[in-house]
Amino acid sequence: MDKHYSFLDSYTFPQSGVTLKNRVVIPPMTECMAFHDGTVTDDEIHYYQKHSGGVGMFITAVANVNALGKGFEGELSIADDRFIPGLTKLADAIK
Repeated sequence: MDKHYSFLDSYTFPQSGVTLKNRVVIPPMTECMAFHDGTVTDDEIHYYQKHSGGVGMFITAVANVNALGKGFEGELSIADDRFIPGLTKLADAIK
């Protein structure tokens, strides 16, 4: 019997038109690798590079949008534009 596994097929979201190469998704997991102020670290970039190659979607860990919203040490921050360069590197690593 020939089995077809649909999770290996690409998927296009109807509203946005964004296409994933497959239906394998890594959910958000807390890895606590950001610096104390929420800046992306090289270790974090390497982690995402290593784990995102074959999946269709990788959902990053939690990130605070305000310093008062920080939940734990090592949490990413998107509370200020100064974080954009590191977050850009992170996004590039995932791609």
